[in-house]
Amino acid sequence: MQDLDTGKVLITSQNHGFEVDENGLPDNVRVTHRSLFDGTVQGIAFTDRPAFSFRATTPKRVRYRTMWRICLTNLSTTSAPNKLPD
Repeated sequence: MQDLDTGKVLITSQNHGFEVDENGLPDNVRVTHRSLFDGTVQGIAFTDRPAFSFRATTPKRVRYRTMWRICLTNLSTTSAPNKLPD
Protein backbone atom coordinates (compact mmCIF):
# COMPACT_ATOMS: atom_id res chain seq x y z
CA MET A 1 0.00 0.00 0.00
CA GLN A 2 1.36 3.41 -0.93
CA ASP A 3 0.74 6.70 0.89
CA LEU A 4 -0.16 9.02 -1.99
CA ASP A 5 0.92 12.13 -0.07
CA THR A 6 4.44 11.00 0.80
CA GLY A 7 5.10 8.15 -1.63
CA LYS A 8 6.01 5.88 1.30
CA VAL A 9 5.08 2.21 1.01
CA LEU A 10 3.61 0.06 3.80
CA ILE A 11 3.70 -3.72 3.60
CA THR A 12 0.16 -5.00 4.14
CA SER A 13 -1.82 -8.21 4.03
CA GLN A 14 -4.87 -8.26 1.77
CA ASN A 15 -7.88 -10.49 2.14
CA HIS A 16 -10.86 -8.65 0.76
CA GLY A 17 -13.83 -9.45 -1.37
CA PHE A 18 -15.00 -5.89 -1.89
CA GLU A 19 -13.70 -2.70 -3.44
CA VAL A 20 -14.27 1.01 -2.82
CA ASP A 21 -15.52 2.76 -5.95
CA GLU A 22 -13.32 5.84 -6.13
CA ASN A 23 -15.73 7.53 -8.54
CA GLY A 24 -18.52 7.22 -5.98
CA LEU A 25 -16.72 9.10 -3.21
CA PRO A 26 -18.18 12.48 -2.22
CA ASP A 27 -16.29 15.64 -3.11
CA ASN A 28 -15.03 16.08 0.45
CA VAL A 29 -13.32 12.67 0.54
CA ARG A 30 -9.98 11.99 -1.09
CA VAL A 31 -7.98 8.79 -1.65
CA THR A 32 -4.90 8.72 0.59
CA HIS A 33 -3.58 5.17 0.08
CA ARG A 34 -3.64 2.81 -2.86
CA SER A 35 -2.69 -0.85 -3.34
CA LEU A 36 0.44 -1.30 -5.43
CA PHE A 37 -0.78 -4.80 -6.30
CA ASP A 38 -4.16 -4.10 -7.88
CA GLY A 39 -4.63 -0.31 -7.64
CA THR A 40 -7.61 -0.51 -5.28
CA VAL A 41 -8.35 2.21 -2.75
CA GLN A 42 -6.75 1.38 0.62
CA GLY A 43 -7.25 4.63 2.50
CA ILE A 44 -9.49 7.67 2.41
CA ALA A 45 -9.68 10.95 4.31
CA PHE A 46 -12.14 13.78 4.59
CA THR A 47 -10.83 17.08 3.30
CA ASP A 48 -12.98 19.19 5.60
CA ARG A 49 -12.55 17.38 8.94
CA PRO A 50 -9.92 15.23 10.67
CA ALA A 51 -11.32 11.79 9.81
CA PHE A 52 -9.64 8.99 7.87
CA SER A 53 -9.79 5.25 7.29
CA PHE A 54 -7.50 2.42 6.17
CA ARG A 55 -8.75 -0.91 4.91
CA ALA A 56 -5.51 -2.87 4.98
CA THR A 57 -3.92 -5.05 7.62
CA THR A 58 -0.34 -4.26 8.61
CA PRO A 59 1.80 -5.52 11.46
CA LYS A 60 0.40 -3.99 14.66
CA ARG A 61 3.45 -1.85 15.40
CA VAL A 62 3.40 -0.25 11.93
CA ARG A 63 -0.38 0.15 11.81
CA TYR A 64 -0.67 1.78 15.21
CA ARG A 65 2.38 4.00 14.75
CA THR A 66 1.07 5.25 11.39
CA MET A 67 -2.46 5.90 12.68
CA TRP A 68 -1.20 7.65 15.82
CA ARG A 69 1.10 9.89 13.79
CA ILE A 70 -1.83 10.97 11.60
CA CYS A 71 -4.07 11.55 14.65
CA LEU A 72 -1.44 13.58 16.49
CA THR A 73 -0.73 15.66 13.41
CA ASN A 74 -4.43 16.42 13.03
CA LEU A 75 -4.67 17.47 16.67
CA SER A 76 -1.70 19.83 16.38
CA THR A 77 -2.63 21.54 13.09
CA THR A 78 -5.73 22.37 11.14
CA SER A 79 -3.96 23.72 8.07
CA ALA A 80 -3.11 20.31 6.61
CA PRO A 81 -5.69 17.73 7.81
CA ASN A 82 -5.04 14.02 7.30
CA LYS A 83 -1.42 14.38 6.16
CA LEU A 84 1.20 11.99 7.49
CA PRO A 85 4.26 13.84 8.83
CA ASP A 86 7.71 12.92 7.53
